[in-house]
Amino acid sequence: MPPVRLLLADLAVTAVWVFSTSFLSDATMQIVSATGASDLTVSMTLLVLGLLLMSPLCDGLGGACFNPAISVAFAAAGKEAIFETLLRTAFQTAGGVAGGYTAIYIHGEGGLKELSIGLRPGVSLTEGAVCEFILTFLSCITVVWSVGMKSKTTMLTAQLGSAVLLILGGLNYTGPSMNPAVSFCWFWHYEGHTVMEHGMVFWVAPIVGAVLAGMLCIETKVKTKHGKRKPKMN
Repeated sequence: MPPVRLLLADLAVTAVWVFSTSFLSDATMQIVSATGASDLTVSMTLLVLGLLLMSPLCDGLGGACFNPAISVAFAAAGKEAIFETLLRTAFQTAGGVAGGYTAIYIHGEGGLKELSIGLRPGVSLTEGAVCEFILTFLSCITVVWSVGMKSKTTMLTAQLGSAVLLILGGLNYTGPSMNPAVSFCWFWHYEGHTVMEHGMVFWVAPIVGAVLAGMLCIETKVKTKHGKRKPKMN
């Protein structure tokens, strides 16, 4: 069982992430109005800055995480117990809902409904699920693989670079989300799509993608020519 402080840290950082990103649209409009830069460039820049700020916060709280898919990927890779992951997912989801309540209190009841749109117009349930599966798989395998890098800068570059590319790839399909806790937060508050759509596209698909990503990164033991055993990434 994970320490209570880690569960509370997961709850806290997820709430902070949801609350912070609720201002992304307003901040983007203000900067675009002042500078004339493109909406996409500004929003992606703000998102990267937000992720950069969250990294030391999570590290400082003992390895806190605000994305259940990432926790599941590490569990599938054998780096975390399944029961521990289930508990962390519950606290991350609760943190997302709490962050949503705080954001709605600040923005007003109807100020954030666009965050619960779900599938984009013309996108089928199957297309949305495939999109979330593929993007979450790629996101998780990048994170799990890069964690072992010696250089913190290289690790962050790999993670942030992939995040930007994956978000751009899913913009016209599901947003994308790649984070069940955040998706559930806005579904809980606004129910902008059906239960079936939410469950299949924003929970089942990304979790399956995360499991597959983690399994591909399981450390196995292989013998060297001297008979010793060393870890190998599949």
